[in-house]
Amino acid sequence: MLAHAAEVAGSGAAELPVLLTGGVMQNRYLTSLLMEKLGSRCLLPRLIPPNDGGIAVGQVFQDGWRLD
Repeated sequence: MLAHAAEVAGSGAAELPVLLTGGVMQNRYLTSLLMEKLGSRCLLPRLIPPNDGGIAVGQVFQDGWRLD
């Protein structure tokens, strides 16, 4: 479902990057499947924890793209 949503959102002229943050990304299996499916579009933070602290970063990232 996440991969499909990312594909629909990025189906315009340019594919948008996908930032993988939040508690669900603690699941290494799910994260690896998404990275395999979406390829180079995936951004996986190294210094931001994959839990609730990462949710805020994802929200800021999304808002930043909408401002452009």
